[in-house]
Amino acid sequence: MFRIGGALEARQIDANIALPEWTNTDLLTNTVIQFGANRAGQVFTEALLEGSGLDEADQAALALVRDFRFRPAPRTAPPETWDTAIFCWRTIPPSAHSAK
Repeated sequence: MFRIGGALEARQIDANIALPEWTNTDLLTNTVIQFGANRAGQVFTEALLEGSGLDEADQAALALVRDFRFRPAPRTAPPETWDTAIFCWRTIPPSAHSAK
């Protein structure tokens, strides 16, 4: 699951986003991404604030945020809004994954 932590939370994302599960020997922590979106709802920049312990998961989070599209804001809104997205990953131990 993921959550958006600030002003953009109320602007709803125009997509259903499914997060992957990760096979890893260690439990992954959250990936935290800071990003900016314009009035039109397009993300124009993103940066990794906190990594999960697995680069592949962090890169997936950055790619997901890059593709976010929010509902447009009114013309009276600021031209740019900054926020954070927190990705809470599901980690599957390698032995459980190979048993499937």
